[in-house]
Amino acid sequence: MNLNQIEIIKSNIKSQLAGKPVSPLFLEGKPGIAKSTTIELLAKQLDMNLLIVSAPTLSVEVLSGLPNEYAEPALDKYTIDHSEAIATKWSIPEIIADANKLAEAKPTILLLDDFHMIQSHLQSYFFKLLLQKSIGNYKLADNVVIIGTMNDSTEAGSKGINSAVRNRMAVLKVEFNFDYWFNGYGKSLNYFVASFLKAKPQHISSDESTESQYCTARSWTALAFELDGHQSDFIVSNATSLSSMYVAQAASQAFATHVNYVSAIDFQSVMDNQVMLDLSKREPQDAIICSYIARFVKSEADGLHLLDMLDFNINSRSFVGFTLAELYDYYKKPETQTEGINLAIKLLLKQPVSALSKLTKKQEDRLEYYTKNSPTHLINIFKDYV
Repeated sequence: MNLNQIEIIKSNIKSQLAGKPVSPLFLEGKPGIAKSTTIELLAKQLDMNLLIVSAPTLSVEVLSGLPNEYAEPALDKYTIDHSEAIATKWSIPEIIADANKLAEAKPTILLLDDFHMIQSHLQSYFFKLLLQKSIGNYKLADNVVIIGTMNDSTEAGSKGINSAVRNRMAVLKVEFNFDYWFNGYGKSLNYFVASFLKAKPQHISSDESTESQYCTARSWTALAFELDGHQSDFIVSNATSLSSMYVAQAASQAFATHVNYVSAIDFQSVMDNQVMLDLSKREPQDAIICSYIARFVKSEADGLHLLDMLDFNINSRSFVGFTLAELYDYYKKPETQTEGINLAIKLLLKQPVSALSKLTKKQEDRLEYYTKNSPTHLINIFKDYV
């Protein structure tokens, strides 16, 4: 998705929240292009709750509620055998109850995921839900908005939507936007996958197939989660087998080559042994790949060593810029902050640093140097990239 399409989605959400008579927006495109992930990211940006409902797994009960019987004496005279009249009242549908519970806390997005695969006999329930945000006698809270996703190919299971239902929705044709996905989500994946896609984004997608694995943002994400469950040595030895489980053959081969190349750098060893990487002796693409060393900055000594390395490679502006951008991303998230990252950022932002007790005499001298001599050349690049 491009930025204009992102703005269209945001505008539809805001219009629904304002009570304007706009149709719920459905994103339609190829499978695995991060349609659902985009809505997840937007929910976080807009500080909204998100309820994801898988349309293919919906049942009648979830949409209709359940019947409850009760005696209705006023209707006894209408029974043929003069017995007690039993009436039926339907419970609130689960889909509405769940969304409204979340909406008690803050505005909520009800995401109808993979709506292209909804069963035909269930589509009539969406006549009122899409048009009036209600089913039977129950309605969604005013601060619940409806967004949907659909695949547009028969290979992906598209069964066609009832014309009356489709006429009640707005459909935005979308394509994959690598930069938006990568900066918002992809860059935080397993560093073998993230560094590969950053260096070779052409492998993010391949032709759709029902007979073999193909590349999508979803399949690369799944591979990253797979790799998180293995040790680095195992990944290096089995990179082709592991990656071919999820992505196309050509991409799998390229990824295996990348894994072997990156593992030879051994970022952990670079930090542990205070090795100085020299980007002037490496390939141009290494400026991107080596920026992932920021993930290995743990201790305060690591933070100082990284600043020394950036200072040493100041002529490799791409390496310095990409690394500083990575460093700042980890600094912004409490769950990825470390002592070393915090120290490096504080020195770059000219913030006061408290006394440190885990440094060698040489490292103390470097800390004093950066404290007294603000690394302006690094700060300027930092501003450009961050």
